[in-house]
Amino acid sequence: MPLHPEMIPRLHQTWAEIKEPNLSTLTAQQAQLSQRRLERQSQRLLDAYQAEVMSLEELQGRRRTLSVEMVQIDQERQQMARA
Repeated sequence: MPLHPEMIPRLHQTWAEIKEPNLSTLTAQQAQLSQRRLERQSQRLLDAYQAEVMSLEELQGRRRTLSVEMVQIDQERQQMARA
C-alpha cells in the first residue's frame, strides 16, 4: 500500500508523541537510580565514621557534597514533573 504524502507529517507527529513519554520515563528512572546511589554513599560514609575510619569533619564535608547532588537531582525531578 503506497504512502500518501499528506500522511507523512501525521505519522511523524504520532511517532514523536509516542517517543516523548518514553524519554521522560527513562530520565525519571535515571534520576531515581542516581538518588539511590547517593543515599547508599551517604550511608557508607556514616558507617565509615562510626567505624572511626574518618573524622567528623571529613564526614560532614563529604555529606555536604552529596547533599548538593541530591538537591540537584530533586530539582531535575520536579522540572520533569512540571513538563
